[in-house]
Amino acid sequence: MIICAMFLMLKKAKIYSFFICFISFSVVSFSVEEITIATGEWPPYTSQTLAGLGHTTTIVTRAFAAMGVGVTYQWKPWKRSYILAENLKVDATMPWWSTAERREKFIYSDPIDSSKTVIWYQKNKPIHFSSVQDLKGLKIGGVIGFSYGSEFDQAVKNKLFIYEKTRSVLVTLRKLAAGRLDAFPCSLDVCLSHLKTGSGKSFANEVTYASTPLTERQLYLIVSKKHPNGEQIIKTFNKGLSLIGEEKN
Repeated sequence: MIICAMFLMLKKAKIYSFFICFISFSVVSFSVEEITIATGEWPPYTSQTLAGLGHTTTIVTRAFAAMGVGVTYQWKPWKRSYILAENLKVDATMPWWSTAERREKFIYSDPIDSSKTVIWYQKNKPIHFSSVQDLKGLKIGGVIGFSYGSEFDQAVKNKLFIYEKTRSVLVTLRKLAAGRLDAFPCSLDVCLSHLKTGSGKSFANEVTYASTPLTERQLYLIVSKKHPNGEQIIKTFNKGLSLIGEEKN
């Protein structure tokens, strides 16, 4: 019985050791094969109607592909995309600017792209813009879920101006053109894209923008800090981003 007990103990020890080695090997060799990313309509950066789904989306797809990772995109309103990623209903969301509040909840990738935000206004009601203070007392439009930089966001909190949010860039542009808003901070490329296509062309001659930008910021892929594989997803993506960057050089 003693020999038998010793044999069983040895056998258990071997199984136990094998189990530990197996687990350790699995952690080291873990790889992401398919991820889901929530995004929204923000042409020319992201759009279901553009080749490659937009400039930024193309970069993200190529970076993951360089690492053997497939991507499925879910197109949602921006606030919804953010909440889905925060609650782990999707693996990631993009493209987002960096804010202190978001960095508390999300892991950020290396920069993917960049965007210049300018102040748009009606041609027949020009605004001389050089700083956020120039917006004092005006009726300003914005999109739900968007941040327009720390200075602008603080001005919203301080009620420097009347701030009215809508569900999309196009809706806000339309309100501005109709005179229901005095100004609208929007990515230069995004608003130009909307005004050159679809229904935006009908009021393109009604609006213009200030030459001094409100902000110039980089865009990122973000993953919730609660995601069990979040760090791995970001590391995989950053590596792929580096690889496709090297291809250009």
